Amino acid sequence: MIFDNPKPLVDSTAILNGIQREVHKVLKPLGFAKHGRTEHRFVSGDISQVIHFQLGQAYLGETHLLFVNIGIRVPECMEYFLETIPVGKKYYPEHECNLRSRLGSVEGREESVYDLRNPAEPILEDILRQITQTVLPAFDVLNSREAILAHRREYPTFDLHFGHLILREEAIMLNHMGQTEAASEKYGMYLHNLIHEPPRRGVKLGTRQGWLQASLRIAEKVRITLSPDILAEAEEFLQRT
Repeated sequence: MIFDNPKPLVDSTAILNGIQREVHKVLKPLGFAKHGRTEHRFVSGDISQVIHFQLGQAYLGETHLLFVNIGIRVPECMEYFLETIPVGKKYYPEHECNLRSRLGSVEGREESVYDLRNPAEPILEDILRQITQTVLPAFDVLNSREAILAHRREYPTFDLHFGHLILREEAIMLNHMGQTEAASEKYGMYLHNLIHEPPRRGVKLGTRQGWLQASLRIAEKVRITLSPDILAEAEEFLQRT
């Protein structure tokens, strides 16, 4: 069998160490601390902003591939969801964030997949370009609960995992901020949409009822008071067969 000039094996760890070292030089003056492959800073006291370097899976033979993950974590939006996460950690990884994306995707295109068998300098240049031109400006806007409530919808490419839960998360944030009436109204809007929007193709009634039950438990846990009308809608929906 003839192979078409396969690329040589490389020390991906050493190459990534060099890339991350240069990126950290840019991020450290901006308040980011390095924790393994994660660059992390807190803003507004307890909101995390995260840049995480991830190599491909070894079992797939893809450790020469590099992805750069982006995250923002509002604590109360995740504590109900991942109950095992300790509160008050020194940093939070990207997978514990509620706004998540990757380089490439943040620019509205396919995610960037960097092949570390290629020259490192162009890879570093593109990573720094996206971080400085796209990621950090967004981080500078989305730097408080008030700002996230006001501007999150302007950054859909930073919100690829939980964007469909935006009303629910806004309600939880408002409730955390003491705006209980606004939180109740917004959570009710989320539940109303969950009940009445046409189901996605292939999503069964029982699955949607499970989502509704989970959302009702979350409302109870975070102590959001729901109106009698929305509770009646929810009860009727849960009785359907």
